[in-house]
Amino acid sequence: RGWGGEMRVDQAAPTLLSAFYKRLFYELFEDEFGSELARAYRAKANLSAIMMRAVFERRIEPWFDRIDTPQIEDRDWVLRSAFEKAVADLTQSLGGAPASWTWGRVHTLELAHPLGKASRLMGFYFNRGPFPLGGHTSTVNKGEFAEEDFRVVLGPSMRQITDLADLGRALAVIPSGQSGIPASKHYDDLLKLWLAGEYHPFLMDRPEIEKVAEGRLVLEP
Repeated sequence: RGWGGEMRVDQAAPTLLSAFYKRLFYELFEDEFGSELARAYRAKANLSAIMMRAVFERRIEPWFDRIDTPQIEDRDWVLRSAFEKAVADLTQSLGGAPASWTWGRVHTLELAHPLGKASRLMGFYFNRGPFPLGGHTSTVNKGEFAEEDFRVVLGPSMRQITDLADLGRALAVIPSGQSGIPASKHYDDLLKLWLAGEYHPFLMDRPEIEKVAEGRLVLEP
């Protein structure tokens, strides 16, 4: 009640919505498709969303009725069943206090370096995170997660704002930093800005770039 639809890290409603949405797909289609095929369709996030929207907007009643029960289920039964199962899922995985089911607790991002995946020790040096992250598969600030859990697997690798009438005031940010060397201060110095949805100047004019340049790298044959 009172939730405005924002997928913020400090709210529990996004977690419940996401668990409910997942369950809703299976309530509609798993009895007809079977578990394996239903999982395959659900893994295609855009396709599964189109399927559910079509059923509800067109009120295609046969999809609401389960073929594995003698009674005839309707739209309200499907919604209630999916919601109850979502609550049960979250109670089992996160405990019995719904206020603690915050989105940032489950919707997290880890920036994993290829070498950091080799071992926990390498990961400690090369990887960054996990961090609580807002957004969702279906929001503008994308934070797409896998079917198995809510950990982020896809999002904006770069954000840029440019006024083409005033290129010198462009803004940009990337998830980590400009250096690929963990020992460099520029390996992850943009990370806090990126996580907060903030930016740094994206200079275009050479005189302005020269003013803030820390050094020059010259590559010679």
